[in-house]
Amino acid sequence: MYPDIALQRTRDLIDTDLENGQAGTGTTLPTTTDTALETPIANTENALTSTTSGQSVQTTLVILSAQGNSSTLTEYVDFVNAGTTILNRIVVTGIAKTAAKEITKITTYTYNRG
Repeated sequence: MYPDIALQRTRDLIDTDLENGQAGTGTTLPTTTDTALETPIANTENALTSTTSGQSVQTTLVILSAQGNSSTLTEYVDFVNAGTTILNRIVVTGIAKTAAKEITKITTYTYNRG
């Protein structure tokens, strides 16, 4: 059995490695072999902010009003290891991005026994 402190250490290691997030327009469902966004939007890669609590780390990615405009944002990724490895890729219902919209994506990673 892993004690709480081991799960919190895992959380802290991931939190330390978190760097950037990015949006894209790909629509293929995520797989365990994904290594990048399907169709990244270059000007949407921004630094992640994160907070930790218990066995969880929560990341926040903000796509600013001047970024990704005239695109329908459908996929997001969080990067670790200097942007060379993805921690998570998700595909969502598209959001038509305009200068009038700022998008905030919040992801919570929880490390449990299992």
